[in-house]
Amino acid sequence: TWVSTQESIAKVSSSGKRKAENTGKKAGTTKITVSADEAVSGTSGVSTTVSVWTGVTETGAVTKSDVAGKKGAVYEAESTGTLAADTKVKIIGQCGSYYYIKQEDGNFAFVEKVSLRIPVTSVTLNKEELTLGIGKSFPLSVEIEP
Repeated sequence: TWVSTQESIAKVSSSGKRKAENTGKKAGTTKITVSADEAVSGTSGVSTTVSVWTGVTETGAVTKSDVAGKKGAVYEAESTGTLAADTKVKIIGQCGSYYYIKQEDGNFAFVEKVSLRIPVTSVTLNKEELTLGIGKSFPLSVEIEP
């Protein structure tokens, strides 16, 4: 039997005797548990944590300091190793307070959002030049990328 603790995040359905299909529904983290009708070596079930992330427009970023990459977007997730300060990465998704990143070596990891610096690539004003009369006003706005 396969069970997701939060089906609003990920639904799991059996696709055979020893297989299941896991479908992400929204960003977040849930625990998937499989149990057997009879205990095997004293264990009737095992579980894993599944992090579902939502894609974002790929954005370049740099680590602020040494940061541990994780296999899932939860504090207890197993580490994928440490990225040194000033390591360039690509943000490809997000899940709660974590970004899902692609490293230059092609590996993937979750890192806390606060551990990355996203350089500004563009600043655009709605007017490049403006002449105002005395007592007149004009609203200025700015677009900052990313």
